[in-house]
Amino acid sequence: SLALIFGPVCARRIFLQLTEKYDYSHEDEWLKNKGLIDGSENSQQMKTLRSFAYAIITPEDELENKYQIMLDKIANILEDEYCEKITVEPEELIDMVMPSNLFSDIQAVPDKTAVCLQCGKKGEYPLEDVRCFGVRATSGTGKKITSLKENQKFKGRICKLCLIENQIRRDTFPDLIPKPMSKAEPICFQIHMGDYIVPVNISSVLNSLDKSDITINAEKKIIGIGRSEYQIDYHTPTFVNRPKNKTDEFYFIKNTLKLISSTGFKVRITPLFSSDEIFKPTFVWESAPIWTKTLGIDVLRIDQIEGALKELDLIEMVASLGRGPKDLPVVIASITRHPRGLFYITNRLRISSGKKTMSSDIIRGIKWYMEKNRGVLKTMEMREVVEAACDIVYDRPESNNDHTWMISTALETFERNAKASVDDRIQRAAGRLWDYAKRQNRNSGEKVQSSCMDFAVKLNALLQKEYPNGIPSSDARKDLIAQFAIMYNIAKWKK
Repeated sequence: SLALIFGPVCARRIFLQLTEKYDYSHEDEWLKNKGLIDGSENSQQMKTLRSFAYAIITPEDELENKYQIMLDKIANILEDEYCEKITVEPEELIDMVMPSNLFSDIQAVPDKTAVCLQCGKKGEYPLEDVRCFGVRATSGTGKKITSLKENQKFKGRICKLCLIENQIRRDTFPDLIPKPMSKAEPICFQIHMGDYIVPVNISSVLNSLDKSDITINAEKKIIGIGRSEYQIDYHTPTFVNRPKNKTDEFYFIKNTLKLISSTGFKVRITPLFSSDEIFKPTFVWESAPIWTKTLGIDVLRIDQIEGALKELDLIEMVASLGRGPKDLPVVIASITRHPRGLFYITNRLRISSGKKTMSSDIIRGIKWYMEKNRGVLKTMEMREVVEAACDIVYDRPESNNDHTWMISTALETFERNAKASVDDRIQRAAGRLWDYAKRQNRNSGEKVQSSCMDFAVKLNALLQKEYPNGIPSSDARKDLIAQFAIMYNIAKWKK
């Protein structure tokens, strides 16, 4: 249906551009009745509005026929405008598009010491730090823009255009020029408002935005997020310092995604700004830190922004169980190692803090995370294991042993009896759980004994589905125990 609408809109727009003889009073009347025009529109705006009005007021069953008629009219106008036709033979046309001598002047192996390391064209000047902006940034070719060695052959070259561009950037952003031996590196931060058919009042757009996470100065067209401020226009490139460590990277990407969430604007972060080409994804960070790529948040569509922010919020909340921002690198390292790593670090920080339970926000975040990664985490299967565990022990877990003894005992029994049959392993694990449960509570009866068997069966089913021989490796075992501990904690303390 969109094609049916926008096809006639485009055709009508071209038709109005090519002729002024058509009577469009019917479209004008409809626009006035709808309050869509007030006489202040220019000719280009009116042509676009009339095109939309035409597509909207024409009955759908007539639209396709009128569309074809409109195309014929456009073709006739073009024939009248360009009556002298040029005939080109197919062979000549191919040679025009792809000349036979197209590759004759290209070297078989281009001399890398003679081309500009920033854009790839012929280099005219020796590459030196004073002629660069972002000496540690990578160009589109993937080469390092750096002085390399003292031997000029290895230093590389830079073209005149890139030299001038870099000088302008150095003059405009003097604070971003790296100091000697510094690891600082400027990167380009591009904000794109969107594609508009007609001009818009940017200050009015800014005034209409959600200001819960950002500050706005509509008069100066400035948006603030965290400690950063950005000038806003249809397409605004600027330069900022690349974050120095994982903690800085975390808050940089989180604030950027908050900016997008609050405004709907697109953001592209690149090593160097070389084009105003409109980019399709809502968020792109070229040469992003490895951990953002592992989490899949270096390139995001508009519908993925909210989920990425939820994951970053959860990481921050888990770090708050320990030393806050100082523990962000540890949490990030755990979650990027494997999705279950989140449970491992959450349980470790919970134990270190001496807390029996977690905040409702963390619990809500973990539940969302389990649902998002339900396939990898085997969320449904582990939930069945936890339900069986809740029927073995009725008291709420307080110590670390209270959280882990059931799954640790079962895993140890499975591993010791790896060569036994599956049924035999399950029976032995259930027996050990039953003995342990009776020592904890002498009143344990048949229901508890049945739950011990159910626990062993459900855990074995999970292991058989995920691990080839039903036995996890050492690291995987730690993560699995931690996942059970966190889910068991949530299940018992909510009752």
